[in-house]
Amino acid sequence: MAEAIISGNKKLFEKVRALNLPAGEYALFGSAPLGIRRLKECNDVDAIVSSSLFDSLRYAPGWEVKSTVDCREYLKFGDDIEFWKDWHPGLWDIPALIRDAEIIDGLPFVKLHRVLEWKKIFGREKDIADVILIEQYLGAWKFYLSPKEAWRVMLEDCAAASRTIDIESYIFSVDDAGMRFADIFMKKAKEGVRVRVLCDMVGSYGFFNSPTAKSLAGNGVEIRFFNPISPWRVNKFFSWFRRDHRKILVVDSKVGYTGGVNIAARMADWRDTHVRFEGAMVLNIQSSFERMWAMTRRKRFIRHRDQNNSSPDFLFLTSSPRLRQRFIYRNMIKVLRNAKRYIYISTPYFVPTLRLFQTLITAAKRGVDVRILLPEKSDVRTVDIASGSYFTLALKSGVKIYQYQNSVFHVKTCVVDEEWATVGSANLDNVSLFFNYEANFVSREKSFVEELRAHFVKDLESSRELQYTEWINRPLSLKFLELATWPIHRML
Repeated sequence: MAEAIISGNKKLFEKVRALNLPAGEYALFGSAPLGIRRLKECNDVDAIVSSSLFDSLRYAPGWEVKSTVDCREYLKFGDDIEFWKDWHPGLWDIPALIRDAEIIDGLPFVKLHRVLEWKKIFGREKDIADVILIEQYLGAWKFYLSPKEAWRVMLEDCAAASRTIDIESYIFSVDDAGMRFADIFMKKAKEGVRVRVLCDMVGSYGFFNSPTAKSLAGNGVEIRFFNPISPWRVNKFFSWFRRDHRKILVVDSKVGYTGGVNIAARMADWRDTHVRFEGAMVLNIQSSFERMWAMTRRKRFIRHRDQNNSSPDFLFLTSSPRLRQRFIYRNMIKVLRNAKRYIYISTPYFVPTLRLFQTLITAAKRGVDVRILLPEKSDVRTVDIASGSYFTLALKSGVKIYQYQNSVFHVKTCVVDEEWATVGSANLDNVSLFFNYEANFVSREKSFVEELRAHFVKDLESSRELQYTEWINRPLSLKFLELATWPIHRML
């Protein structure tokens, strides 16, 4: 059935493509945005068009002018293509819908969240069925803004697991927070649930050497540690920098988490962002976990292919320490270079590559509102000093820098132009972008982007803007320390 849907829809869209219509003058609407995503079979294609395109096609060969019962004109091409210039006047801003259309496979489609709005308004029987399809496709998500909040729901989901629990964490500490998870894992394993725990050996070194790890294994929990460091591997010293920095939880292949939240009691009240997902995207998280699990068993580094996400609205991007495998970095650079209005970045550590730094200051110089939100003091003093070595040029170029005051700030998000946003494990530092295995959600879905933008704006209320005149008058000793970090920026 899926193959029939794909084949039928492909023929319809090829028919539209063959019309060679001018870009920016139309957008496919109705069921077409569902059809291109293989959610349903389209029997015909509806499109909204500009008045000028409508008038130019009125007398073109093959086109026929039709009217609805309320005297609204539309154009029909064959039996399965209809073009509209007045789509329920007063209800929709047609030029805006066309202007904001997303390009998929070379054709413009009205954004899916607007199609969802339309179908909810009209509420016909077929519309109700489409609403269910769209909501299942987009999935349900919820953000958690501190580790303590995230742990609570993660533990609840683990307690309700009936088949599988897969967790991947850079830091898993043997403390109150870690033991709460360990107790749940052992309990569920005894109930027959398959529980797999994948931790980074360096980030979770205390757990690696603990009786708790042996106890979990003895109670049926499968445990693996990524890239163990051994004295006899000193000849491969740089491989020690390759760490699994991802934070992933998947329960029953139905619920997935990712973000910046580790499992350590000392981090409970930090400001962080984690996101819980239900829907089709969970399968991408699951697939990514499976690859890392297999790689850890084989004890060798493998290539990560770019994710073949079926959703144009959400991408689950991963990165690995290979030149052509840094998908998060490449995607971000591309978006930042095309930013027009604003770039809002939240990161706990700011030691960017020169390419990324140049992209940010170039954006600021061309009038983009570039704001970077950092902790006043992070948990790594050396990185704080290194970050400061970028501030003078950034501030002079028009980049605005804010320092969060309330607690340790560990958020890793970026929002651009209300059109694009990312959240995940990746920091804006060389280690994260070049050496670590990372995982981020990237989205162009409007409400997802808006939520992350609102978080940023809210965090600014608890932050202090760093002024250029203030910064250039910092102590001379701090300037020397910043200069001294330059030779090791590549390792920070």
